[in-house]
Amino acid sequence: MFKKTILLKRKWRIALVLLLHGGLLALALAPLLIGLLGMKLDELSTGVIQSEANSVWGVLPWMTIITMAAFWPFLTWLFNLTMVCIVHDIIALFRQKRARLTLGEGKDPFQT
Repeated sequence: MFKKTILLKRKWRIALVLLLHGGLLALALAPLLIGLLGMKLDELSTGVIQSEANSVWGVLPWMTIITMAAFWPFLTWLFNLTMVCIVHDIIALFRQKRARLTLGEGKDPFQT
């Protein structure tokens, strides 16, 4: 069962997992980021301090409640799966090291 690693030692899988985490987080926070950026650009172009009361962009961050609720389960599931894979890989790496040591490639520092 714990013979090969799933994530560690496979750089492209680590990159894919990080890309998925970042993409889902960006989608979940997209209305907030777009709204704040829009308000800042509107403020820079008009010189008037922007808020929910005087800017169309000010209402958009409220949509984050919906997008966060939609993407949070996927983010949580992916994070938990990543943690399980990392624990699996740590166990696999320890087993590989122990197998190398028992074959005579080195001394086991944990044996007395």
